[in-house]
Amino acid sequence: MAKRGEKKRTSSAAQGRDVEPGAFDGGLRWITKRDGRRVAFDQGKIEQAIARAMEATGDRDESFAREVASVVELTLIERRRQSALNEGVRGSAFAAAGDPQIEEIQDLVERALMELGRPRVAKAYILYRDKRARARQAIRVHDGEQRASLRVRDQDGSHPWNKGRILAALVEEAELPESTAEEVANDVEKRVFASGLRRVSTGLIRELVAGELVQRGLTRAWKRQGAVGLPRQELRQVLRSRPNRPWRRSAAYDVSGWIGSEVLERFLTDDVLGEGSAELHRAGDLSVEGLGQLPRPLTLVVDVELLSGGGRRPTPTAVLQGAARLASQVSRTLVLESPVQALGGLVQGHGPFSEWCLALDAVAQAAETRIELASSGVEELPFTAGLVAALDGLGKGSKVGAYVTGFELEELLAGNDALQGAVERCLDQGKLSVVWGTDEESFAGPGCQRRLDEPGALACLGAVGLNLPRLARRAGPWNEEILFNGLAELVQAALEIAQDLTRFLGQETRLSPGGFQARPSFGLVPVGLREALLVLGEGEIDLEKGARLLGLLVDAAQRFAMGEAPRIVPTPFFGAEASRRFAWMDRHGAQSKENQGWLFAEASEESSVTPYTCGYAISPTPGWAAGRAEAQCLRTLPVGILNPVPRCEAGTEEAPPCIAGWRRFELFRRAHAGEVLLELFPTESAPGIVQPRRAPSARPRYPLRPLA
Repeated sequence: MAKRGEKKRTSSAAQGRDVEPGAFDGGLRWITKRDGRRVAFDQGKIEQAIARAMEATGDRDESFAREVASVVELTLIERRRQSALNEGVRGSAFAAAGDPQIEEIQDLVERALMELGRPRVAKAYILYRDKRARARQAIRVHDGEQRASLRVRDQDGSHPWNKGRILAALVEEAELPESTAEEVANDVEKRVFASGLRRVSTGLIRELVAGELVQRGLTRAWKRQGAVGLPRQELRQVLRSRPNRPWRRSAAYDVSGWIGSEVLERFLTDDVLGEGSAELHRAGDLSVEGLGQLPRPLTLVVDVELLSGGGRRPTPTAVLQGAARLASQVSRTLVLESPVQALGGLVQGHGPFSEWCLALDAVAQAAETRIELASSGVEELPFTAGLVAALDGLGKGSKVGAYVTGFELEELLAGNDALQGAVERCLDQGKLSVVWGTDEESFAGPGCQRRLDEPGALACLGAVGLNLPRLARRAGPWNEEILFNGLAELVQAALEIAQDLTRFLGQETRLSPGGFQARPSFGLVPVGLREALLVLGEGEIDLEKGARLLGLLVDAAQRFAMGEAPRIVPTPFFGAEASRRFAWMDRHGAQSKENQGWLFAEASEESSVTPYTCGYAISPTPGWAAGRAEAQCLRTLPVGILNPVPRCEAGTEEAPPCIAGWRRFELFRRAHAGEVLLELFPTESAPGIVQPRRAPSARPRYPLRPLA
């Protein structure tokens, strides 16, 4: 008997939330309480009530209470079975006979006690039952007056107080056992009634529930059940077009978009990221970019052939329509690969291509997304020339650009000197970006790299900015090894963040941005590279240390991201807000106690802090010409993009400032990569001219022009 009762109590508690009401397996599952709620049947509660009545009469038969409770349960089952048979239903329809009521159960207990020869116990049980009934009646009279006047406000209006709603939320949302949930709901109800309020909001109720959960040590339940909200003061600031964070720029906010972004960012930081990673983000050691835009990727790279659908050859109109559809689903950059397939015919007439680019720019401006056309290869120089001319015709605020390799750009300039002015302006305005790669891998977009023969779309789902100046100050001047150890730890934390977000997105979405099954990656953004090198060199920039630092980023990202882990790609993009946030936090936060006053000497006001440099910005560097300094620092990056293009102060006789800076960078980058060997031939006619020649092991390339 004891084992049977214990087993039933356990199964009832365990199955109370998992079994649908109405299911039947030959036992009794549900009862209806006085307030109308359906709860799991628990034989143990019947035993406890009988045991209390027996204690009042001095009866010490411990097994009798279990025996009576079993008789009551069997009687209830038989009643329901007979009722179902009378109606001609069987199987799962047995539940239609109706759940037993509390009063029915108590009546059966009284009868069983009398029939089993325990009239004194039956009398004590009747008196106990009557006492409880009178107590409930007194409470009901008192609480009924409060319930009649107490209203709960929510977004759909107001409704009378109902403790059952709290109980249901605790069971469903916080996943609490019903007994614990009922205790919490009772305490919350007492506090609400004691306050004397006649109007309460659901927000206040959630706060009271949260307090009860925390007081009981149920922090996991509190985290699952708690609301994610925004302080009213922050919302007022944004409505007045003021930044809600001191490092953010004042602007006219899209309030609805900002609210959604803020709520999502706070939810992901608190509930999805690991505790250690979230603390690094809050403290400003790193910054997770793109949280508020998920599941929209920061970057989506897609071949234009996929925009037509049905295997048809893409047309300019189809590409424009596809770009308009995808641009709204990407938060930062949309990259269209192999555009010559659809747009090559427009290049023959300059007017149509320029008009098409204007239309594409209108799409990008409306979606507030940058659209880049990827390299078409050296074999398509006429198309590249037409593209540069069309981009030059767009305004300075254009959101349309193109990626070209250094080989394409040099061939383009070698075959068409008249195009030099357009190339210079596009480089200067950021419409044209120079990329490089290897035989095994190529640059595809911000935070995305494409391996050899890797088809399909690519997506950068987020990025992690690293606070390099803080690492350098912690390490101190010349302590390169300490800095690198700290950097390796941050890279590992960035990988854990990427894994957490990828796992969450895989559970909640299909990870198919724009409807494409894209290979996901995350960007790794060095923030404050120049400032970190200044700290490390005690006021001087050592480009060799910069090369080793960036090389460590590449190696650590490849070494840590093993197996199924998402890929981490070093990138100079996505660090604009992080550069302002890190600088402000280092100036005003706990880090300001460290010896860093010289770094912020240019700040004349307490609220004015110069942001750190973003990405690979390194010039001006004393003793190094623009272009060569970047080549020296970025030589450990096998795949990358020159952003921004270094600008020579006065250019050269052969080239204007941006082209001259790019040529110097390209020449020395190729020399560091082993593609060319540099030899100095100082002669009377050409003193100091650097003459490149192809390295024996390098692939066949076009000859670089001599560079002063």
